[in-house]
Amino acid sequence: MRNLILIYAKPHIDGVSKTRLSKDLNIEDSMRLSKSLLEKNINLVKNSNFNFLLSTSKEEYVDILEKKYGVKTILQRGYDLGSKMYYSIYDGLKHYDSVTIMGADVVDFEKNMLLELESKIKSYDMVVSNTLDGGYSLISLKEAYKTLFIGKTFSHNKVFTELIDSANKINLETYILKRTMDIDDINSLASYIGGIRTKKIYEDEKLIHFSNGSKTFVFYKKESKGSYIDKICNVKYDII
Repeated sequence: MRNLILIYAKPHIDGVSKTRLSKDLNIEDSMRLSKSLLEKNINLVKNSNFNFLLSTSKEEYVDILEKKYGVKTILQRGYDLGSKMYYSIYDGLKHYDSVTIMGADVVDFEKNMLLELESKIKSYDMVVSNTLDGGYSLISLKEAYKTLFIGKTFSHNKVFTELIDSANKINLETYILKRTMDIDDINSLASYIGGIRTKKIYEDEKLIHFSNGSKTFVFYKKESKGSYIDKICNVKYDII
């Protein structure tokens, strides 16, 4: 099979990438996180058996991403996220047997998941990975189905449930990969570091405190001496 992965990406520009995260963290750390996750996922897919491209939402982003990462980047078409995903699948299937859309901000994609995807898409109609916040980070199809995307809303905790319901209504056989975590705000970042039980307990002008019951994580909104650097996301925080 000829399989394509499209990584949905945005350039690391203030106000464009990780805008929700930058409401709580300083811009430098927010951009560093975004860049780190995209680079990680590019390298992962680059070392797989999949063909891959970056896919972005605005024409002016295409050259920025291509120059930065050396990866061919295509422009999405459509009027909202659902239609853009549909047309990404529809257009990609003109040249490939399967098309996979994956997010750039997922922190725990692994090589074994891509091997599993490569195997399962041969016999299933849809392969998907759901996320801890109720969405999904990866979807792979061999046909483009409008009912899965057109008219759908996103950024709520029923996105994955609605996808499965829509797939069941048209009798798609679905394989669900391991659940993943996308980091798009301070709460998901804290959950990645401290676990799913991590909750915000205090916030002031400079600090945000989270706790998982046994440890407290203090994130710095501004540069601060003595803070640790997270080994994956490069975001400053202290552990108490």
